[in-house]
Amino acid sequence: MLMGNRSGTASIYNEFNIAGGTLTPRLDFSFSSRVFYEVNNRISQPAYGVFNASVNYTTDDDRWSFTIGGRNLSDELYFVSSDARNVPTDIGYTIVSYARPREFYGTVAFRF
Repeated sequence: MLMGNRSGTASIYNEFNIAGGTLTPRLDFSFSSRVFYEVNNRISQPAYGVFNASVNYTTDDDRWSFTIGGRNLSDELYFVSSDARNVPTDIGYTIVSYARPREFYGTVAFRF
């Protein structure tokens, strides 16, 4: 049960025509307030924000595209899921899955 969640995203990008193609830098930010995952509020995720960024270059004929970027650039540690089970004696288990740490990537695409 998710309770008390407020979240939002914002993106900014621009396209620049240069050297026979289009260069597009992009910055994304997402925010989530504190989230409680259980009725008794035993499991909660503190508020967090995540930055992602990329730069793409596409040739004028749209046949080639090159992208480099990074995700979770602030290397935030946050939950992507959680599960808790309690039995009447209050002995149970809690499982939490975390998001991936900071990572970088690159892509090359060719369109026929």
